[in-house]
Amino acid sequence: MKLPSKGLIHGEQTFHYERPLLVEEEIYCYSKVEKYYEKKGSNDQLGFLVIKGYGEEPSGEIIFTTTQTIIITETVRKAMIE
Repeated sequence: MKLPSKGLIHGEQTFHYERPLLVEEEIYCYSKVEKYYEKKGSNDQLGFLVIKGYGEEPSGEIIFTTTQTIIITETVRKAMIE
């Protein structure tokens, strides 16, 4: 996914660990877009992109998850289209 490097607003981020991370352990990490929704802001429409990240052991057992919300302003959305 290609997002602009400027103009995005970092809304929120949370981390949840199932167990502590260990030095030199191998972890497979990946992210998925969980949802996208829009809300009317004071001046324009705002987009909210929720991304869920995962860290797994090679066996597939989840070690940690993250949830990140990125706020996309109307100005940024217009720039992405151009």
